[in-house]
Amino acid sequence: MTNKELQNIIKQKFDNPIDINSPVELRRKQIEDNAIPPPKEALIKKEKINGNLCYWITMPKSKSDRLFFFIHGGGYTMGSAESSFSLASWIANETESNVFSINYRLAPENPFPAAIEDTIDIYNWILSKGFLPKKLCVGGISAGGGLALALLLLLKENSISYPACSILMSPWTDLSQSGDTYQSKDIFDPVIKKEYLHSWADDYLQGQKFSNPLASPLFGDLSGLPPTLIQVGKSEVMLSDSQRLFVKSKKAGSPVEIEECSEMFHGWQNYYDFLFESRQAIKNIGKFFKKNIK
Repeated sequence: MTNKELQNIIKQKFDNPIDINSPVELRRKQIEDNAIPPPKEALIKKEKINGNLCYWITMPKSKSDRLFFFIHGGGYTMGSAESSFSLASWIANETESNVFSINYRLAPENPFPAAIEDTIDIYNWILSKGFLPKKLCVGGISAGGGLALALLLLLKENSISYPACSILMSPWTDLSQSGDTYQSKDIFDPVIKKEYLHSWADDYLQGQKFSNPLASPLFGDLSGLPPTLIQVGKSEVMLSDSQRLFVKSKKAGSPVEIEECSEMFHGWQNYYDFLFESRQAIKNIGKFFKKNIK
């Protein structure tokens, strides 16, 4: 893809901003209606766990003994496993694994800690089915990346086996929006604005503390975590969430890598079918996965 095509996508996003004043049901429907369809070779099977509809997603190269536990984004108020079929499928392709893509209860109907409670319940269900932690990766995008990190903190707190590694795509790790790039990148980010995040954080927390590590895992104890890959675009208002997470993880002694991708907007990994930069990001996810899961 050419730079012109990338700029066309960025322009389309600037021209169609999120309307946070519209009903949440409408915003959810728009995400589902605009979702990129999965590749035709993807095999998708349903699995219902405690009321949450989840999905096994495989591609022709997927190996049955390895699993990517995928958590969708959407600011804790929107998004779904269903609207993430394309991204999950390409992750399955590049990691040569099964992907288990989960749904969790959304705010404002289900405030914190509903999402993290569902996530750890489903993770424990996966372990009960015989998947070995050393063959398991936990990952997510945006709010799902924050949930993946919060899951690791909760696993440590409850002495539950870690996955072999984690992969965090543009993770939202600080619901207080205290990083410097929330201001400095505001004019460059075509997808996310600080005002959106404030609204979604309020819907999710509903008066509970921003600093709770299971809501804002940047503020948690990051020592002893498994190898982690962070991907973030340099145009994102949430860039500082990833940068501070990287620095704090390194200081805590946890193995961590960061990829800061020039010109990339929030969630560019979703555009595998359209952008070279997206394909490269997913290929790098595959390499990191295979380095940690043999």
